[in-house]
Amino acid sequence: MDKESVSEKQLFLLVTGFTVGTSILLAPTMSIDLARQDAWLSPLLAVVPGFLLVAVLAALNKMYPGQSLVQYSVSILGLPGKLAGLLMIWFALHLSALVLRNIGNFVSTVMLIETPSPLIHAAVALLAAFGVRLGIECIARAMSVLLPASLVFFLLIQAITTPAAKLANLAPVLSKGMLPVVQASVNLSTFPVGEIVLFSMLIYHVKTTGKKGKKGVFMAAGLLLGMLILTLGILRTITILGPYLSARTSYAVFFAVNSYRSGNYLCHTSLAGLCHTH
Repeated sequence: MDKESVSEKQLFLLVTGFTVGTSILLAPTMSIDLARQDAWLSPLLAVVPGFLLVAVLAALNKMYPGQSLVQYSVSILGLPGKLAGLLMIWFALHLSALVLRNIGNFVSTVMLIETPSPLIHAAVALLAAFGVRLGIECIARAMSVLLPASLVFFLLIQAITTPAAKLANLAPVLSKGMLPVVQASVNLSTFPVGEIVLFSMLIYHVKTTGKKGKKGVFMAAGLLLGMLILTLGILRTITILGPYLSARTSYAVFFAVNSYRSGNYLCHTSLAGLCHTH
C-alpha cells in the first residue's frame, strides 16, 4: 500500500462513488419521510458540513504529510491517539458490514428473490476482498471506467422518466418551514457525508500536480457531484411517486423508475413497505 498512489482526478471519482454508493437507495426515502416534498433541498444543505470536514482532512494532510489519521492521531494526542486510531479502524469495519447488508438486502429483495442472502453477501464480500488484494490503484482505475458509465446511465434514466414527472408534487415549497429540511440534512451529514472521514486513510496516497496540490478541492468537488446526483434522485422520486408514497416505499428511487416503466403500480402495506408494479 505504501508504494501505491492515485491521482487527484481519481480521488475525485472515488469520493463521488463513495458518496453515492448505497445512499442512492436508502437516503431518499429517509429524507422524504422527514421533509416530504422539500427533501430535495436537504442534500444541498448537507454539503456545507461536508466541505468543512474536507477542509479539516486536507489541512491535517498538509500538516502531517505521508501519514494517515491513525498515525497523526498519535502525533497529536499521544497515547490517547492510539485509541482514536482503533476507533477509526472499528468504524471502517462496522461501516463495511452495514454496506454489505444493504447491498444484500437490495439484491435479494428486488432481483434474486429466491437466492439465500448469505450467498449474495459472500459474493459481494469476495469481490471486495479481490479488489483490496489488487490494491487502491486498481480500484481507482476501475472507478475511472465504471463511474462515468454509471453517470451516463443515471442521466439517461432521468431523461426518459421526465415525461412522467409531475412538478406539482414539489408544491407547496417549505410549507412546514425549514426545520424538516434541516433535520433531513443532519441525517445526510452523517450518512453519507460524514463517512468520507475514511478518506483520511487514503488522502496521503494521492499524487499532487503542481507545487501546492489541490487534494481538498478535488475531494470537495467529488462530494458536491455525489450530493447533486442524490438531489436528482430525490427529485425524480418525488415527482413520479409523490412525497407520501415515496416516504412509505423502500428503495423509492428504484421503484419510481419501475412504476414509470409499467405505467401503473400497486403499493402493498407489507413490512417491507415495497411498491410492486403490475
